[in-house]
Amino acid sequence: MTAGRGFHWQKFIDVYLPGNLEIVIREGQLVLINELPLEKYLMCVATSEMSSRCPVALIESQTIAARSWMLANVEKKHIHLGFDVCNDDCCQRYQGSGNLSIKAIKGAENTRGQVLQYQNRICDTRYSKNCGGMTERYSTIWGGKDYDYLQVVPDTGQTAVKKITTLDTEQQVIDWINKVPNSFCSSASMPEKDLHKYLGKVDETEQYFRWQVVYAQQEICQLLNQKLNLKAKAILDLIPLRRGGSGRMIRLQIIYLDDIGNENKIIIERDVEIRRTLHKGFLYSSCIYFSKKMGTNNIPSGFIIHGAGWGHGVGLCQIGALGMALKRYRTVEILSHYYPGSILTKIYR
Repeated sequence: MTAGRGFHWQKFIDVYLPGNLEIVIREGQLVLINELPLEKYLMCVATSEMSSRCPVALIESQTIAARSWMLANVEKKHIHLGFDVCNDDCCQRYQGSGNLSIKAIKGAENTRGQVLQYQNRICDTRYSKNCGGMTERYSTIWGGKDYDYLQVVPDTGQTAVKKITTLDTEQQVIDWINKVPNSFCSSASMPEKDLHKYLGKVDETEQYFRWQVVYAQQEICQLLNQKLNLKAKAILDLIPLRRGGSGRMIRLQIIYLDDIGNENKIIIERDVEIRRTLHKGFLYSSCIYFSKKMGTNNIPSGFIIHGAGWGHGVGLCQIGALGMALKRYRTVEILSHYYPGSILTKIYR
């Protein structure tokens, strides 16, 4: 089975699927639909998203978030194909029961029927791998209306850092990425060399909180020509035009020389498109800033992308929740931190 479809971590893994299997033809392709009880599905999600070695509070928090998202499921993006959700990062990871553990089973049993609610509605509990130290509001990533429980939240218990409510200027973003705040998801709180023990078998990088991608002029020119069909012979500049409160870029201007030497501009909108454009697979996060290496004739010889976080950054930060769990925060405290104002409620037994 393919895991991480379309992302830079795409790979093939073996899975064991419990429940019933149905093979159907949808849009000219064979589709395998796995039908199983919700609670059994959630047990498998917990150890597909993270590993069975995670603390109980993390497993429970992940399970409640997965259950709430599943029952809210506001997008229903796969309903036309005849199933509820897919098995990958497009929805939430489901890699069967091959990694199922006693902890994951207990995590589902201990929280059975528990969801997060806000104003008597089940919360759309988004989550990502690492927020980079600041979570993002819903509308920044997906547009539309905002939710009070999905807002910009500093990922820390420290009062001094919590005073930074949003990253409003370019200099704030640069300082934020360079100074590396002591967040729950930071390498200071959770050493990245130890993360492989907790992240399951899909994620392999050791740089989730802060990272860099380096491009020579020829590389970035070739990349953007391929992604955007620019016919550029040189990239002159990458200019952030708009950001969300966590520093995530949602409007980017690219200035380039075309194949006959004229200067042109193109604007890329939305987090997901910026991340697709700036990486041959998928850039880890759009909380980034650029630095240039200048060459001859005022044409840069290359660019460095300095980045923070891994994923869209909305809602629960999985590595931050892991850091909180290892610091002995309780399940309800973890969920309250990432979904402020939500209420943990049991809706069935």
